[in-house]
Amino acid sequence: MHLRAYVYMVKFIIGFLLIAFLVTGSLASEEKTSKQILILASYNPGLRWTDSIGREIVNQLSIFYPTANFSFEYMDTKKVAPTKTRLAELKDLYKNKYKRIPIYLHLRSNFRE
Repeated sequence: MHLRAYVYMVKFIIGFLLIAFLVTGSLASEEKTSKQILILASYNPGLRWTDSIGREIVNQLSIFYPTANFSFEYMDTKKVAPTKTRLAELKDLYKNKYKRIPIYLHLRSNFRE
């Protein structure tokens, strides 16, 4: 598959999920306070795939949450192997970093499980 096909597929999936949230009432119609949205990405910024997913997440969610604060955390698993030890270290790092920040929505991209 070409990059354009991947981007189209990602846009479709994100759009579908947003519509599903609207239908089930998960997204509020009017935002009272700024929401903190955390995006956890497996790779590093600068990769077209990672950047396009991040842009599309922000574009789509900004429609419903125009004052949201978006935070990106890049695990850089292309350069540093995602061993159990490394993932545990990252978990502790993010847990400490965001312990005083209420995360409204947590998204993951580029994950393989």
